[in-house]
Amino acid sequence: MDRENNRPMQLDTIFRLYSMTKPITCVALMSLYEKGGFQLIDPVAKFIPSFGPLRCVPAARARS
Repeated sequence: MDRENNRPMQLDTIFRLYSMTKPITCVALMSLYEKGGFQLIDPVAKFIPSFGPLRCVPAARARS
């Protein structure tokens, strides 16, 4: 709906979505990295244990 012009919403109305989740998360991670909280080469499983048992499928088996 266009409130300024008192018009109803159309089927092709474009909405602008604003999200600050990614910038805030990035700033928090950069601050933590500067303080030595983690290294870029640390495995994800160190922080999220459920990622630990993941294994990759060899390329030859993945194609079949």
